[in-house]
Amino acid sequence: MVKAYGVKEQRRFRTSLRIPEAASEKIKESMQSSNYGVRERSKWICEALESLAEKDSYWDLIAEEFMDQGDNDVIPVTMDEHANGLLLLTAKSYTEHTGKELVDQSVILRTAIIQRLVSEGGGLVSM
Repeated sequence: MVKAYGVKEQRRFRTSLRIPEAASEKIKESMQSSNYGVRERSKWICEALESLAEKDSYWDLIAEEFMDQGDNDVIPVTMDEHANGLLLLTAKSYTEHTGKELVDQSVILRTAIIQRLVSEGGGLVSM
């Protein structure tokens, strides 16, 4: 890949996320209805994270997140520096407001996904 002169290449951060198969299907449906391509799932998830961070008292939503045991999918997520910084800032804010340390930052991403699906009218998703 050739980089244009003077253009700084942005770092990418990779993580994985465990979600129920049903939620994975809901994400695919949402992406299709919003004209996202198959390779744009990480973009869809990062946009969901941005939307979550804009909500008042989002840390309460994160605190309520739980995931049922059962059949889960593990999906890779690639974030740019902005989304990764937002994830870290959201985790820090959660700790400051609840007094609890997050063990797994994927809780934030799952909450963001749930909130995006609910706001799009996708109904409740059991995580």
